[in-house]
Amino acid sequence: MTTALHCLKGIAERYLIVAGVGRVELGENEIIEVSVGDVVRIPPETPQRIANIGADELVFYCICTPPFTQECYVSLEESRPNPLKSI
Repeated sequence: MTTALHCLKGIAERYLIVAGVGRVELGENEIIEVSVGDVVRIPPETPQRIANIGADELVFYCICTPPFTQECYVSLEESRPNPLKSI
């Protein structure tokens, strides 16, 4: 399972990983593996998606500052292929 590639206008995010393991794609070329206890800082307007790479569920909190609004969400899914599926 992988989230859609997107960015948030004017909103910084943090992913707090609470269960499982995953890979996060940030920006144009950064891919990092994450596991329980990791925090990923995502600046506003940064393309991002996260994929579960483990046998168990990947559970994470998405903390947005300022709070998330649907108007800030920008889908980028059509803009480039998903490298997280091929790793």
